[in-house]
Amino acid sequence: MAGKKNIEEVTEEVVVEAPKATPQKPSVVPYMIPLTYGDREEDAVFVSVNGVNKRIKKGETVMLPVEFVEVIENSIKENTKAYRIEQQKHEEFIEGLRNVHAV
Repeated sequence: MAGKKNIEEVTEEVVVEAPKATPQKPSVVPYMIPLTYGDREEDAVFVSVNGVNKRIKKGETVMLPVEFVEVIENSIKENTKAYRIEQQKHEEFIEGLRNVHAV
């Protein structure tokens, strides 16, 4: 049998695992923008995400898409940062006035 090659049959069991299901984030979640001192109950917050606009009433739990909640949360964080910077600059200004008048 010249020219014929020995072919060895190989059989092995291949186990393929199905990908694990990852829990999906809900597309809509309950969210409430709290009323703060001085707010009126009819006050609402305007939020726009990718051209979709919503007016969200303060002090009331509403179902919102997670994208809107992210925008609101980011806005709150940035407003807090701005407030702290404003307070720091105000304190520096007052301290500067004290130094000028102390001379």
